[in-house]
Amino acid sequence: TREKGREEGREEGREEGQRLILERQLRLRFQLRSLPVAVERRLAAATSEDLTLWAERIFSAKTIDDVFA
Repeated sequence: TREKGREEGREEGREEGQRLILERQLRLRFQLRSLPVAVERRLAAATSEDLTLWAERIFSAKTIDDVFA
């Protein structure tokens, strides 16, 4: 239905927003001009739950790999 399509679009928009914020946080936290290709791929394929988990881990991670461990 049309309403279901709208909700799916809103969810995709929220995930994209999460993804963009996390990309910025990773670059700032680890002082990177750009993210490694492998990280970009993981972010692109991530679910909302993945993105939330990684965003929480960024506070205690010593390396970028720790975020995704």
